Amino acid sequence: MKCIISPKIIILPILLALILALAACGGNDNSSDQQSDDSGQQRSDGEEVGESGNREEPQQQGGVPVRTIAVSRGDISTGILSTAVVEAEQTVDIYSRVTATVTELHAEEGDSVGKNKPLCKLEDEELRLAESKAKSMLEKAERDLERIKLQVEKKVLAENDLINAEYNFEQAKIDWEQKKTSLEYTNINSTITGIVSERLVRLGQKVDPSVKLYTLFDPRSLVVNIHIPENDYFTMVAEKGGSTSALITSESLPGMEFTGGIKRTSPVVDPQTNTIKITIKYEDPGRILRPGMYVRVKLITDTHTGTILIPKSAILYDENRMYVFVVREGQARRITLSPGFSDTESVESLSGVEEGERIVVIGQTGLKDGTKVRLVDAENPGEG
Repeated sequence: MKCIISPKIIILPILLALILALAACGGNDNSSDQQSDDSGQQRSDGEEVGESGNREEPQQQGGVPVRTIAVSRGDISTGILSTAVVEAEQTVDIYSRVTATVTELHAEEGDSVGKNKPLCKLEDEELRLAESKAKSMLEKAERDLERIKLQVEKKVLAENDLINAEYNFEQAKIDWEQKKTSLEYTNINSTITGIVSERLVRLGQKVDPSVKLYTLFDPRSLVVNIHIPENDYFTMVAEKGGSTSALITSESLPGMEFTGGIKRTSPVVDPQTNTIKITIKYEDPGRILRPGMYVRVKLITDTHTGTILIPKSAILYDENRMYVFVVREGQARRITLSPGFSDTESVESLSGVEEGERIVVIGQTGLKDGTKVRLVDAENPGEG
């Protein structure tokens, strides 16, 4: 019997052998890749750890970067703090004295005007006619008086006629003066030398004596009135008399200070608040402070000169105690302050800090006593 071998039977084992061989090679590659990835991951992790260690090591060696300033001496004052509003002692409201319509405006808010200078003009046609008529009546009464005088002298008229003529003349004169004054009232003028703070009238508006037209103030009369407790006054101010100085500041004007002194003191104590009113006059040649501004006033009662001053930006607080960090031998040393006087920028240090030492003003929040630091001060680049 003839045996025939099919090609499929021959090819099938060969293909199966090839597939197994390829699978074996692929598994080895994946294993190798996996090992490579694992080892690579280990190396990568090792590098990260190493980098982290390298980052920490220079910081440990160089220290925490901070900014410092040198401690210096200066003058600092203490006193009574108060708040107040700037006021103008000389302020006037301008009203019309006649009923008329506004035809001209000569001054606006912010304008400086002199005394008796025009602010606005009212319609005057009717008043002008009335004044002209009253003047004519006065002239007629004057002529009648002269004529009657001559007739009385000639005995043509009686003395009583002269008395009546004199009376008529006086009445005509009064009437003319009234009409003339009313006409003059149509010119609204300033009663002081000052600045217009409000213009309340409009062109074409009809006004009468009840309508306020303008408000003016004299900038030379600006003062600040403060009220301080009577105990503070008698223990801290009274003994100095009028020599006590004052310092005025405003949040609206950072960095600006205005000096002044006591202008007058009220002779009475307010029984409701137990305070005494003190009027402060200050220097402001540029007229920067304006009426209505809210200001802080420090009535200076004592001053220390040439004392150690610590900027408030350097101070930290632990409960009620103040402390700072001073750089000594490359380390931040925590120093508890013994404070004296203070103002808006500085605190007097009575002990613990010496002149010339460098005190941390930026970066002190996270420091501890003994922390190694590196100075990055603008005036000391590279120091550390």
